[in-house]
Amino acid sequence: FSMHLPGRVEPILAIPESEGFELLQAVWHDKKLRPGQLSYNQFRLRLRNCVLSDSVAFESRLNTIARAGVPNYFGAQRFGQKQANLFIARDVGQLKRAGRERRAFALSALRGALFNGYLAMRVLDGSWADGLAGDVEISDRPRGVAEHDESVFTAERLPAGLMWGKKCQGARADAERSEQAFYGMFPLVTQFLEQAGCKGKRRALRARVGNFSWCREGDEFELNFALGPGSYATMVLRELLIIDDKAAAV
Repeated sequence: FSMHLPGRVEPILAIPESEGFELLQAVWHDKKLRPGQLSYNQFRLRLRNCVLSDSVAFESRLNTIARAGVPNYFGAQRFGQKQANLFIARDVGQLKRAGRERRAFALSALRGALFNGYLAMRVLDGSWADGLAGDVEISDRPRGVAEHDESVFTAERLPAGLMWGKKCQGARADAERSEQAFYGMFPLVTQFLEQAGCKGKRRALRARVGNFSWCREGDEFELNFALGPGSYATMVLRELLIIDDKAAAV
């Protein structure tokens, strides 16, 4: 993580250690680190008390995730506790009274909910991974990262869905018709986002999963994998476990 230390000329090195973490290195950076300005996040998750009704199907899902990735949904944490961020965005008066940061969270949550709905439609028609004719494609490699580890994620362009707002690159052909069909069902929401000053942007429909490995010890599974900025580890678990909700107890 980064810390804003105006007026200092050296990083803080004498941070007292505490249970649960160890300071490995502190370095000075000459530029502000912006959200998402990282190569990837590496996760190690342990699933306990797992009872598999079909171990063959479970391993097949593991292999599918390793090969194709997962739908790039926003996770529940995007929407706040009990979806509180969405409730703020629903009330125009409350949104206007909210502070700048809370207002930004609320608008971001609303756009994320719309994106999730569109992505779910693309999952149902099977076009989320390989794309439709006319899809806008973007690279999921983050900008501003000087040294990207290509052993984890090589350069690739992926079909991208719309985060609604003004002045965004439009899709064409089948993809344009798909977006019009979905977003056309929510004219008041899209108009509200534009009036709130949101600028349109694109988000990859597919989240690639790198360095994916797993092992089993008795009734426990350990998963290791990497995700690019903005993708959620909880969505990897969702794709692994949701097909059969009795497959594992976490």
